[in-house]
Parts: sequence; structure tokens; C-alpha cells
Amino acid sequence: MNKLATALPVNSMALMVVRVGVHFEPKMKPHTVTTTDIMPRVWTGTHKNYDLTGTKFGRFVVMGLSVETAKRWVVRCQCGNYEFRKSRAILNPANIDDRCHVCRATHYITEGRDMEKTRKEMMDECETLADYEALGEKLGYKPGWAAHVYQARQDKESQQ
Repeated sequence: MNKLATALPVNSMALMVVRVGVHFEPKMKPHTVTTTDIMPRVWTGTHKNYDLTGTKFGRFVVMGLSVETAKRWVVRCQCGNYEFRKSRAILNPANIDDRCHVCRATHYITEGRDMEKTRKEMMDECETLADYEALGEKLGYKPGWAAHVYQARQDKESQQ
């Protein structure tokens, strides 16, 4: 029964996104450059004694160093979108789940998360330890995170 409940879309938007034949276009932030039709121009040489071309991280593969945007690498998502990333983001071991903005928005909708809210706004809505635990589980944080953040908030409120 639990397997069936997790396989169903969480709301009507998620149903439309996962349904075959329905196109989903999320709202993009103005600084984001995503293109699906042509790859941005890349320089295939090395950058500061290392070459990240061909490196895989998250859902991305590094295509080469961008000619148009300084100090950025052109990466291609599994869905076909191209985006720019810094070397630091590519080499960061915590980015095992990095993806393009379209895939991220689709993932958030299918999980039932609100992409427009920041983590701080979601944390401000929490009032009890149970709220923090639910948020931590939703965001994929470690189990001890909720108690630590809740205690820090209680200490801050008692000082004021």
C-alpha cells in the first residue's frame, strides 16, 4: 500500500507534469540561461591546469569552458538543457543531485514542495519541534538537524 501511495502524483500539477504528452515550462529566474535547441559556444582547452570536459556530476555532463560567460563551464542535463556552472560547483562532492532548473522544478512539484519559498521562509513558518522535523524530512536533512535548529531558535527568542 505504501508503494502505491508514493507512486501517485501529489496534486493536479504533478499529474500534468508526469503525464505523457504534457509540456511543462517552469518560471525561470532572470539570471538563469537555459537553452534546449543549441549548445552555447565552448572552448575545449584546459583552464588553470585542469580540464573538466566530460566530468559527470548530478544529472550533468560538462561540455567545455564557456566562451560567452567568463569562468563558467557549459553543462548539459540529462533532459537536454544546457546551463552554466562554476568549477567550484562541479567539483563540490555535495552536488550529487544537481540538475537544471526545469528538472528541479519538475522534481519539486512531483514531491509537493513549493519552489517559490526559500528555506528561510519555510523555517519561519515552523513553530514546534514536530514542524521542524517534518520540514527536515521534506528537505532531506539529517535527523538531528531539527532538534538543533529548534533549540537555537528557542535560545535566540529567550535572549530577546
